[in-house]
Amino acid sequence: MHMKKEFLELKLRLPYNCMYIIILKRMASCKVPYKEIIPFAKINYKLGSSLQINKKQIWDLLLFFHDLGMLEIVRNHGIILNYKIVENNILMHHK
Repeated sequence: MHMKKEFLELKLRLPYNCMYIIILKRMASCKVPYKEIIPFAKINYKLGSSLQINKKQIWDLLLFFHDLGMLEIVRNHGIILNYKIVENNILMHHK
């Protein structure tokens, strides 16, 4: 039985065009409906091509967002997002 995740609104005091918000939106756009894990290759392609950053910089960002609790890293597979974006608001998964 799959349980529906509960989300809480995260109050971030960052400007709308802040680089972190842009990165979170780009990662969220990689999500495929009904699939929880986003493959590393898809994240690398999306962030690398749109932001012109290399794999080490992408890993640094993933680890940063992981430390904030915004995503989980699934070894050798990809990431699971613990947030979603609704009307420019970031909703964090409540554990």
